[in-house]
Parts: sequence; structure tokens; C-alpha cells
Amino acid sequence: MFKSKLTFFRWLVFSVIGLVALWMIGGNLLASLLEKEIDREIAQKVKELEEQYPDPEPNDSALKLEAIFLKEFGMGEIGKANVQGVLKFENYMGYHPDFKESQESKDEFENIRESLDRYINSQISKPDDKSEIRSHYARNFRRVVFLILSSIVLAGGVLFWYLQYRPNLFLRRIIITFQNKFVDIVINLIFQQLDREATDRLKVEVRNLAFQQLAQEATDRLKVEVQKFLQKAGATTSDNGKHGLQITSAAGKLKSYIPIPVSLAIEQPDAQDVVDLVQQATKMKKSNQQQAGIIFYREPPDILFRLRMAEVRLRDRFILIPIPLTAVEKSLQEEKESSGLLADYTERYLPGADLFDDRNAIGDTLTFFGRGELLQRLEENLRRGQGIGIFGLRKSGKTSLLLQLGFAMRENPLVHIDLQTYGSKPHYGAELFNQILSKLFQLIESRSAKMVSHPKLFDSDRPAAHLTTEFTQQLQNLTQQLTEVGYQLPILIFLDEIDRIIPTETDAKERAEECNAFFGALRAVSQEKRSLSLLVADVHPDINRINQWKQPNVPTNPVFNFFKEIFVVPFSADETTRMLTDIGNLMGITFDEETQSEIHIRSGGHPFVSRQLASLLCKKVAKENESNIQFADAQRYLSKPFTYSGVLKDYCGQNIWSDIEKREFQSAMAIIRLLACNEKLESGIPSSGILKKLQNQFTESECLDALLWLESVGLILQQESGEEDEYQIKLPLLSQWLRMQMKPQEVQEWQIS
Repeated sequence: MFKSKLTFFRWLVFSVIGLVALWMIGGNLLASLLEKEIDREIAQKVKELEEQYPDPEPNDSALKLEAIFLKEFGMGEIGKANVQGVLKFENYMGYHPDFKESQESKDEFENIRESLDRYINSQISKPDDKSEIRSHYARNFRRVVFLILSSIVLAGGVLFWYLQYRPNLFLRRIIITFQNKFVDIVINLIFQQLDREATDRLKVEVRNLAFQQLAQEATDRLKVEVQKFLQKAGATTSDNGKHGLQITSAAGKLKSYIPIPVSLAIEQPDAQDVVDLVQQATKMKKSNQQQAGIIFYREPPDILFRLRMAEVRLRDRFILIPIPLTAVEKSLQEEKESSGLLADYTERYLPGADLFDDRNAIGDTLTFFGRGELLQRLEENLRRGQGIGIFGLRKSGKTSLLLQLGFAMRENPLVHIDLQTYGSKPHYGAELFNQILSKLFQLIESRSAKMVSHPKLFDSDRPAAHLTTEFTQQLQNLTQQLTEVGYQLPILIFLDEIDRIIPTETDAKERAEECNAFFGALRAVSQEKRSLSLLVADVHPDINRINQWKQPNVPTNPVFNFFKEIFVVPFSADETTRMLTDIGNLMGITFDEETQSEIHIRSGGHPFVSRQLASLLCKKVAKENESNIQFADAQRYLSKPFTYSGVLKDYCGQNIWSDIEKREFQSAMAIIRLLACNEKLESGIPSSGILKKLQNQFTESECLDALLWLESVGLILQQESGEEDEYQIKLPLLSQWLRMQMKPQEVQEWQIS
């Protein structure tokens, strides 16, 4: 034990000696380095001062001291080169006559004078008032180094002793401390994780409860609306708990399927909804009765829902009737529409129904295909208040697009007006104003629990120009009420068949003024209040391109270049294939790839023509080939469709050609004839060839206008080739129909040799 202690003290002595040596050598070395650095800085500063002040004057403080003495003792003059102020005892005696002269006083005085003189001379010799700091820095640096090294040695000695004589205790304390810290950290982490998990579970439970409550409230509201709809349609219902409703009696074709389960999907229906509906129908099934069910949905179904629906229709012979809730809400606003809507969807989805033969605008989102990107773009533009003009051929899907757009923007108040009945009326503005105000009032009334005052309607024979101010005021009041009951702005106004109210050259002046007043009022609200978005639909974009009407002394068109023009183009090959496949699945019919490709080519991608060709094949081929349509069996019907389908023949003649004839669009008619009679040219006709052939009948500008419109609506196809464009007919059925109307001699006259 004593030996160990002796070893410890030996190491301690050596450490202290080493510390002192390090302090003396290292400290002095570092201090000298610091002094040299300070000397360099002072020399650099002196050099800078000498360059800045070439003739340095004596130090200010010393001069002040000298001046005090000279003034105090009255010795000499300051500032003269040949005068040097010297403090003499005789002068001091003269200045102070009460001072007694003695040798002792004189010696003491001389000592003080010499000391002051040395101090003044030493200060005057310096260029400034800097004090000597080198020794100050050196002393402080040595102290700091000594304290640091002493602390290190002391701590090292204590640590050495602890490890030498108490190693177990030392290590034990370290381990225990580490273990305690580690355990504390782990325990804290565990409790934090438990707290986090408990908090997350609580949040999830609260969120689920809130969602379930909201979902239940939404389901209850939908139940009330659906019950009201079914009652108006002549059906009797009962509550079926969480599963929805049950139809206990109904008129028409649904009568043989009673009881019918009704499912409600507050969002997008999925495949499980189909399974649940089938299970409910199975429980209600009577002996040898075919099962049926109705599902009301908010969002358009996804692909899995479509596949499961097709599966149960084919495998289980289950009749599933999907009805969009937006259509239900719309029908409730009209007294007689509910029964018609239910009958329409029943006819559509009962066994044997031809889903391809849809000749009216498609309001069923389940059988509406393509246009997804276009719908999104239109929705974004309308929400920004952008005026939109949708143009395209008749039966190209414009009205169907408006219906689907209304479904997508159901949170916005919508007024959709078909203008076909306003074509012959000289004053139609008052009726249109009344229709807009009445429709908005109905929307408010359907959501408001309190009584709402009906807007003041106008006499139908009053000119629109006299009503615009009052109409604008009433529209603003209704706009405020719409926001109060939960609608979003802007208000949407869709005007279909806009050409029916555009003034023609033969119309009276009053009709042009009526058009200006009506559209001027709507444009003012749209631009100034930003509370209304206007959309028009037509075949031709005249409403947006005619600035001055033909009637004299009538102001210019208020919506000239106001609308963003969007043309409804034909489907791509993929879109046509998907439409044929999905609708075919619902009907239990399949098409081979060659048949689908030929349908797309013959129709030019126009969805109405594609559907009618598919419908023709379903009637002529599907029944004989177990619902499997092959191209070998379909070719004869696709090559001569007009022989078997009057619908297709009338479409080409009435919806396309007659419309162009009525418009007297002679240049467009000539180009179609030219391309139809030269259809066998694989590369098409170059633009120079078209202009050369028609140069005696039309100007180049007329030909270019016709080419642009024909390409925009999808009747011709433009292809870039070399230095100029080439054109072909995009709708071969139109060429085929047109050649049927021409004699062989006429066809030959239009051919290019």
C-alpha cells in the first residue's frame, strides 16, 4: 500500500515539474511570439502614420503638460523654434515670493524638475499616446496557460489516483450512471411511444366517429331525397337499416322484380357495394324470381365497379340499375321528371337493352366515355370565370359534355337552357331572364328551411334593353342568398343551341338589339361582379366571331371574342376501344380487335357513329355468334352500313350535310366533295391541289376558312408532308354517303387526274 502511494506521489512530483517546465518554456515561447506579432503590428501602424503625417508633431499630452508649466511659471513662449521652455528655480522663486530659499529646497526642487523633464521628454519622443501593452499581453497569456495546464495536471492526478486505488468503484459508478441514463432514456421512449400510440388511436377513433356521424347524416339526407324521388316516380319504399331502402311496390317494368333493395353510395361506389346489393337481393328473393337492385351514387364508378357489375349481370343474371344522385336532385326540382328518369334508367339496364343505341344526350355517367381531360379543363376555366364556347358537329357529344360538367360542378348553382324554342321570337330576353331567376330561386328554395321571396318576373313582350338593370339587381340578391345556403360561386349558365338566337341577315333590327341586351347584361355580371360564368354551345362559333351584325344602326356584339373556343374532337383509337369494351361487357358482348379497329376507322372516332355501328353489329351478328363478334362476320355490315341502318344514313344526311347546306357554306361543301371523290388517294390532296381545283369558285381565304372549320370538327384530317399540308376525309361514312348522292359523271368531274 505504501509502495503504491509512493508511486503516486512520485508521478505527482514529476507532473508538477513537467508542468512548471512547460509553463516556463512554452509560456515564454508563446509570449515571445506574441510580442513579435505586436511589434510587427506597431511598426506597421507607425509606418502608416508616418505616411499619413510626414512631419509628426510632439505628443499632444506632453505639449499640454509643457504648456501648463510655462503658463503656470511664466517661462518663455511656446511655438518658437529658438525658444526652449526650461523650468528654473529662480523663475519659480520669482513667481512665488512667499517661497523661502534654501539649499535643501533647491535640491528637492531640482530633483522634481529633472524627473518631470525626463517624463516629458520620453512622452514627446512618442508619435502618439499608446501605452506599452506587450508586457501586459505576455503576463495575461502566461497566467492563462498556467491555469489551464494546472487544471489538467490536477484533474489527471485525481483520475490517476481514482483508477489506481478505487478502480472498481470508479467503473461501477460509470456503469451505474450509464445504466441509469440508458434505462431512463428507454423508459421515456417507451412511454412516449405508448402516449403517441394512444394519442394516435384516440385521434383515429375520434376521426372515425366523426366520419361515421357525418356519413350517417349524409346517408339519412340521401335517404330522404331518394324516398321522395321514388315516391314521385310511383314507387313505395321502406327503410332497410344501414343497407339503405327497399322498394315494396312499383309501377311499370320494375313491378315484376319487387321487392328491390336500394343502396346509397354517398361517394364513389366500389365493387363491394355490388356484392352487398346482390346479398340483400338474395335474402329478399322470392321463388323463381329474377333479382334486381338499384344503387344511387354520387361520384362516377371506377373500373372495378364496372367489372363487378358486368360479372353479376352475366354470371348471376342480376339486374343492377345505377342512377346518379345528381340526376335525382335535378329531377326533384321538376314535378314530372322523376317518373321519366326512373323509367329511362330501368329501360337502359333491363335485360336485352341495347346500351350502344343511345340517341339522346348521355346523362348516365356509367356509359359516358372519354373527355375526362376536357371536363377537367372546362371545370378549371369556369371556376375562374372564363367564358367558354363549345363547338362541334351535331351528335358530337356537346350536350352530353354539358350534362357531365353540371354533375361535376354540382356545388355551383347551374342554369342549363336549351334555346331551340326561342328561334322565332322577336323578344326572347325577358323569358330568358325569367328562366334564370326562377331556376336560381328553385335552388335556394330546395336548400333553405325558411320562406324565400320569389323574384319579380318580367312581362315576356318587354324588350330586354329595358330590363337589364333590374335583372342585374335581382341576380345580385339571389347570388347572396345562394352563398348563404351553401352554394359556391360562380353561378353557371349553360346556353345550348346558341345559333337559335343569333341574329341573321334577314332578321329585324329588334332581334339584334335583343341579342345585344341579353348578352351584354350577362357579360357585365361576369366581368364586373365575378359571380357568373357563361358557357355557350353550338356547331359554329359565330357568336364569338361576328363583331358587327348585319342590321343597320345596331351596336357591336358585346360578346365578340369573349368566349374561349373549344371544339369537341373525335375519340382516339384507345378511347373508342374502351367505350366498345366497357359497354359490351355490360351487355355481355365482346368484339375482336380487328372489329374494334374497323369501327374506329369507319366512324372517324365520332362516338355517336361508333355506337351506332356497334349497335348494328349487336343486332345482326351477336345473337348468331353467342355474343362474340368477329371481324369476318362483321365486315359485310361495316362495309355497307347504310343498307342496314337508317339512323346512320340520316345522321350523315341530316345532321352533317343539311346543316352545312342550310348555312350555305359552299366552300366547305366543295372541299368535302373533292376529298370524297378522291378518297382512294393514299396520301391525300395537298393544299395547293385543293386551291387550284377550286380557284374559279372561291377565294383562297374562303377555302382556308372552310379547311379550318372542317378540321376543327373532325370531318377532315390534316397531315404535314414536306413543304405543304395534305388533307383526307376523316369520316369515311360521310364520303360513302356523299358519293351515293352523286351520279358517276359528277364523281368523275370532282376527281383529280
